[in-house]
Amino acid sequence: TATSSAEDLVTPANLKFGAVVCDISRPPNVSRAVKEARPDVLVIDGGVVEVPGRPDLGWNFGFERGLAYACMAETMILGLMGHFQDTSLGADLNLPMIRQIRQWAEELGFRLAQLRSFDRPLSEAEWAQLMAARARVLSAAGDD
Repeated sequence: TATSSAEDLVTPANLKFGAVVCDISRPPNVSRAVKEARPDVLVIDGGVVEVPGRPDLGWNFGFERGLAYACMAETMILGLMGHFQDTSLGADLNLPMIRQIRQWAEELGFRLAQLRSFDRPLSEAEWAQLMAARARVLSAAGDD
């Protein structure tokens, strides 16, 4: 999902079995009810970037030290590279510029943060729980 809506747009009933949802919206579009009601569904928070050196960025968005939203990281990258023109306003995206920003990000040491779900890092235990829930449902479906 990718909107700026303050409403829950994705609820447990909207999702098929085993769905993987990447919610890059802020505020999020996926209801927190999905986490409790649908153990077979994986919701990944998109758009979180690890800043090189994991510095204290002086803000609190609920992330660990050195993590930033992708839009903020993009601004940092452009500033560090001395590129002070608009690059991604509106829906008319420039693919060569996107590729250039990606290259600069790699050169500077920016990278995607660890997978997160509902504002928390996704642990190995949570991944195992998701896989077990999927296996149980698939096993039960095979018994019919």
